[in-house]
Amino acid sequence: MTAAPPISNPPAAASPAAPALVVKFPTIGVAAVALILGCQEKEVWEHIEDGSLQNAFNLAVRARLCRRFIRVLARSVLDFKAGVKCTLSQVEGLNLIFPAARQRFTATEVAWAWACDSQHVHDLIALGELQKVPGTGDTVNRAPFIPRPSLADFLTKRRIT
Repeated sequence: MTAAPPISNPPAAASPAAPALVVKFPTIGVAAVALILGCQEKEVWEHIEDGSLQNAFNLAVRARLCRRFIRVLARSVLDFKAGVKCTLSQVEGLNLIFPAARQRFTATEVAWAWACDSQHVHDLIALGELQKVPGTGDTVNRAPFIPRPSLADFLTKRRIT
């Protein structure tokens, strides 16, 4: 499987801890967060639940019925590690994941930005959790496009901290 090209995203210059990780991987899973912070996954969960690690989202296909599928904004992780409180607004966080200059993204681009497989995104579309641009994704060779407002709504609903 070929990796999707990264979504073009400017570096987060305002952060004292903004290496290329923020640009290359806008969101990361709990295991990766634990590696970056040098702690156990249980401690990551505690930081998310107490609000000290911000910008975490549950991207599970069925948020209330199945295992959590957590992704955290990489910028928040790096700020947390540096001992700086992440002060990104919800809009700024969304812009790091899905740049405002674009109004639609392929399912593959969304999967890449969320560090998941494209089937996960297709499942979210099939369940109506994400909307697709009409006329896209109707055949095997036509990838679905997801409008940015649908992604913003989804992330707002699925935000943990």
